[in-house]
Amino acid sequence: MKKSYRILLALVSAALPLLSAHAQADFRPGYLVQPVGDTVRGEIDYRDARSNARQCRFRATPAAPVSTLLPASLRAYGLLDGSKLYRALVVPAATPAADRAPTAVFLEVLVDGPAALYLLRDEERADHYYVATATFPLTELVQRKVLLEQERVLQEQNIYRTTLAQALPGCPSAQAQLPALRFTAQALARPIVAYNACQQPAGAAPVALTPVVRQRQRARLGVVLGAKRTTMSFDAANVLYYVQHAAFGPHSAPIGGLSFSLPLSQLSRKLSLEGMLLYESQHYSAPVTNQSGFGYQFEFDLPSVRLPLLVRYTVPQGRVRPLLEAGPTLAYALHVHATVAELGATTGKPSPPTSLLPNNTRQFQQGLAAGVGVQFGAWQGRQATALLRYEGDTGWAYGQGVSTGTQHLYALLVLDLFR
Repeated sequence: MKKSYRILLALVSAALPLLSAHAQADFRPGYLVQPVGDTVRGEIDYRDARSNARQCRFRATPAAPVSTLLPASLRAYGLLDGSKLYRALVVPAATPAADRAPTAVFLEVLVDGPAALYLLRDEERADHYYVATATFPLTELVQRKVLLEQERVLQEQNIYRTTLAQALPGCPSAQAQLPALRFTAQALARPIVAYNACQQPAGAAPVALTPVVRQRQRARLGVVLGAKRTTMSFDAANVLYYVQHAAFGPHSAPIGGLSFSLPLSQLSRKLSLEGMLLYESQHYSAPVTNQSGFGYQFEFDLPSVRLPLLVRYTVPQGRVRPLLEAGPTLAYALHVHATVAELGATTGKPSPPTSLLPNNTRQFQQGLAAGVGVQFGAWQGRQATALLRYEGDTGWAYGQGVSTGTQHLYALLVLDLFR
């Protein structure tokens, strides 16, 4: 498996410059709102939530120089497609006694209207939510846990519910949601949208108010199509006297199956757990001549079902998003057909084949895999992923002095089944 680790390290090393280069800039059509209220169109460098809160990088045209603008010099900025809006506001300290002084930042607007919900991601990647209305000042929605010394348990203090009750008076539909309100962007948006609806004049036609919330990451299911190339290293120095070392392959064949993806949003929106259920065939047939000049015909038929479980890092911005993944794999051999036949010294015809290592075969196999790829939009709004992946596993045989390690190289295309 030492060769496998070297190849995995090479794949990771080759992918890191690609990810770093892509993360440098992601300019999208956007606009600035200057302090006097004028709007200037151009391109916004859309980065991660922490960078977007501190500064706005803007250029008027793709060929124009890039300007870095701070909250003190802008009223707001956003993307032309309406997916993101950042407003320059002074964030108050969490409590009057807090050491942190009020700071001007760009707050992401999650809900806009008579009542507004904002998001700020700080340098430690912690999310802070704020609410404000025309009569209620910008106030942080606080949830914290305190340790009860006598009971040795953590108790949640849902202060944000009291804050929202004070900020959204006179709207029963909003107030009714507060007692069981969860501390997530989607949940906090609902009572604020309800409050904004309450502020419509009596008799006015209802206005569709859609919260500008971040797109919720969800589990995905897809189909996998591609091709594979495998080679097998055979070593039985302490078991077989006639052949000790040999290499078989490469064997190329199509491969297919299903994929699933689970977001790891609590750790980072850039991370996900990726799994696949794949059917793979392996077939090798080759003569081998030992040091004494005797020849042997080897035959292997090793179809298997494979389950890679990889942690994936994906650059979240851009139409084409580079990714890097690594993790363990499991495989189950549907059957193990391994035979050897001695080739006649004069006729060259093989003798009847016999089972190879019949007492040393295994159906469960383990391995390690790593890959690089890109995600992009595909057919009818579905997401597609192109992957190049390497895997090394333990092979079909075991025992002291026995090694049948197999190397797999995959070129895969994954298409989501649902939007």
